[in-house]
Amino acid sequence: MTVKKQKGKTVLITGPTEGIGYELTKLFPKDHFNLVLVARNKIKLEEMANSLKKQFNIKVLVITEDLSKVNSAKSIFDQITKSQMEIDILVNNAGVALYGDFGRTDLNKELKMIQLNIVTLTELVKYFLPNMLQKNRAILLILHLLQLFNQGQKCLSMQLQRLMYYH
Repeated sequence: MTVKKQKGKTVLITGPTEGIGYELTKLFPKDHFNLVLVARNKIKLEEMANSLKKQFNIKVLVITEDLSKVNSAKSIFDQITKSQMEIDILVNNAGVALYGDFGRTDLNKELKMIQLNIVTLTELVKYFLPNMLQKNRAILLILHLLQLFNQGQKCLSMQLQRLMYYH
């Protein structure tokens, strides 16, 4: 993806504290994008924000939010709206995967995973996409699904093998 230098444009990145999300927080500012960083670790987010502000002279909004919680997407949307920043690119990078025999895995962990990987992701897109489309600037990157798919193939394969043994 080629992105022109965009002074004043803003990228929302979930899961920016490690992996692909972390690398993107270093790439977008090089093209003068402001950032909204969303994760649970407030200290790490603030350290990243301070470093990025100094290095690139950009705006960085830190939002500490657990995306596995109900209504977290609405909270994020409300905080960004209050800040008067407009999202130009939405990077849904946060995500988790659980492994193990489905009959023995923890239901509460699975429900949190569904909330994070499906519900919150969908809500974020629903909240931000209309304004992005209205201004002809809708770019969505849904990275955690790619990461989980690669891990999930192994997990799914193991589950199918186990199911075959049960019958």
